[in-house]
This record gives sequence, structure tokens and C-alpha cells, in this order.
Amino acid sequence: EFSFRLSWDDLSINKINFDDVFEVNKTNWKVNVIKGKRSSKKFKLNVRGHDVIIELFYNLTFSDKSDYHSYSLAFKPDYTLLIITPVNQHFIHFDAKYRSELEIINFYEKIGEKSNSEIEKEIDKRDSLEEKEYVFKDADIYKMHTYKDSILSTSGAYVLYPGTKSKYFLQEDLIIPSVGAFSLTPGNTEVEEDNLARFIKIVIETLLFQDGLIVREWISSKLSSTL
Repeated sequence: EFSFRLSWDDLSINKINFDDVFEVNKTNWKVNVIKGKRSSKKFKLNVRGHDVIIELFYNLTFSDKSDYHSYSLAFKPDYTLLIITPVNQHFIHFDAKYRSELEIINFYEKIGEKSNSEIEKEIDKRDSLEEKEYVFKDADIYKMHTYKDSILSTSGAYVLYPGTKSKYFLQEDLIIPSVGAFSLTPGNTEVEEDNLARFIKIVIETLLFQDGLIVREWISSKLSSTL
């Protein structure tokens, strides 16, 4: 059983079954994550007395020809939250910056025929490169700006990466519109997940305020620029 949880007091989300997230190809013995519109998972929340629908997508396509629109190029963020308030809808996007399965396979294929000393050098080289990659780069933030500016109704876009610092850049004095990066490191996720959940809660409250449904004082305390 697979469960998706965001932990704050006024949010309750039902568990999601394995078949809701993954599809099994019994012919090729593969398990794939369901993508695009088929990946939709809907949650109904009550935030500050207002019903809010959140729809979670994995690899949803945005283009000038799809149901979800980008006015320029086609984009496919890793994760998209469609937040529907009683009067409006807003997109929040997340791109995960982690080493792919193919890169891992290629690495082990490359060292397969080498001696122990050569393998040690390759591992040291890989680890050195990974340490450099455990930061978000300017190009990552540029891409988030592209999502925010090109995908219609987008209020924010953020990188998820295995690092140590989280930072976001505010367009005004509210938490959104904004772009940024959040550290979400395997083995160190509990605190980081709580930070991300708290951020999403404040995003929803801010959207309710921007839609004229709550007063500004009801928005939870701001997060610092660097978490």
C-alpha cells in the first residue's frame, strides 16, 4: 500500500493504493509510474473554512495543443499540483533533480571490466561529481521561471534536489508568486518533508487570500527565505 501524506492539522488525505500510482507490465516484468492525465489523484481539503480541491499529477504535459496549456513550448514538469479554490485554479510545479536509473546502469556497465584500482578511481570521480551536483544551479531556477511564465495559471515552480539548503525567490512580499529550490535528500526526508508541507500549506492560504476568500492575517507565519 502506498500513502501520500502532507502533515498539518486541518489536512486529511486518504491512502492511495499501489494500483493508483503504478502499473505492472506482466509481459516485460516492469513496474512503471502512471504518467500524465491518468496519474491524477484528487484530494479535498478544508483550509480556513473553505473547501479546496488539490489534484496531483506526475509528468503532466502542457502545450498549446493539450488540455493543459503552455502558450509557448511544450513542458512536462515532474510533479504538478492543481489547486482549485472556490473561485479560481492555480498550478504549482516541482521538478526533481536526482540521478536517473539509466545513469546508474551506465556507470556500472562502464566499470564492469576494469581493475579494482580503476574502479576505485571511477567511484571517487563519481562521488566528487555528485557532491558538486548536490546544489541547485542558476539553470535550474531559469527553468522554474520558464514554467511559471509559460504555463498558464502557474503561481510557482520549484526544484526538488538532494542538497542541504532550500531557497525561494519572491516576486512580491507574499510567498507566491515565486520560484525556488527545496532540499529533499534520501535518508533525511522527515524534516525536509515537514518544511515542504508547511510551505504548501502557506501557498494554499495565500491563494485563498489572493482570491479574496480570507484576510491576510489568516496566512500562517512566513517561512524564512532560506529554510
